[in-house]
Amino acid sequence: MKTSRYIKFTFIAALFLVTGSIFAQNSENVLYIKGANFTHPILNAWITEYNKTNPGVVIKVADRNTNNEAIDINVVTNENQIKNPAQQSLQVARYAILPVANKQNPLFSEISNKGLDKNKIKQLFFEKDIDDEGKYPFRNEVTIYSGSLETSNSEVISNYFGKTEDQLKGKKIAGDDIFLINALKKDETGVAFNYLSYIYDTKTRELKDNIAILPIDLKKDQWQAVNSGIDATLTLLESEKINLIPIETLSLAFDSKLPKEAQSFIEWVVNDGQKLNHDYGFLNIDSKEKKNIQQQIINYASLEK
Repeated sequence: MKTSRYIKFTFIAALFLVTGSIFAQNSENVLYIKGANFTHPILNAWITEYNKTNPGVVIKVADRNTNNEAIDINVVTNENQIKNPAQQSLQVARYAILPVANKQNPLFSEISNKGLDKNKIKQLFFEKDIDDEGKYPFRNEVTIYSGSLETSNSEVISNYFGKTEDQLKGKKIAGDDIFLINALKKDETGVAFNYLSYIYDTKTRELKDNIAILPIDLKKDQWQAVNSGIDATLTLLESEKINLIPIETLSLAFDSKLPKEAQSFIEWVVNDGQKLNHDYGFLNIDSKEKKNIQQQIINYASLEK
């Protein structure tokens, strides 16, 4: 009997704790925004800057303990992530992905002169892509690393090159894609794709130690730019379309009952938050799209009146 009473008491106590936590999250008048780990630095920067002129609005980046029902805004890193067709979404930034390797990778010795074209990239990274003679087209064997999480860049990379995620070769790394960089640093044969904000140090603006861009078939000035640091790379990618470098949109998705405070924050990010994007390794909104995005904000606001 004592055991039964103890179990009941423990269950009720746990229920109160969970209920209290959910109530606290929803009653603090906090706006929660949820996104993949690689978006957290820019999200926090936007929030900090926005609060300088809007100190009364409390916005927090959701963590794993945040109740899903408390989320006001979801960060979408590709359009396939929008499951609810009734949701609105607005582009607020773009991000690029580059192939990188350990600086000592022996593969550099055989591809450094010309670099990899699209077919060679597919042959290197994906299963069932061999040369016309049915042979592996590289003298040096490499270890391909890719992320295993839903928020990894694996889906974006695979789709860009006309493949599926399960065709990516090599080792799957659990956790955030930052761990791909850690794996490359420890493995001289390692190769992976990753975000600019993980490849470059956003403080020094240079490539991270022991990491090098895998040579791809670019013009001389383009290749010099991506090796000159993150600022030159961002400038290049905003001014030229380069078919070998995937660029995806970063959008904020929300439903029709979005609080006015959240609407104001999103509008601020589109109009004023762009000045922070480069600092954290993100491209600005496509200039051709900005007027359209601003009009979407106006249209959405008019529907709420």
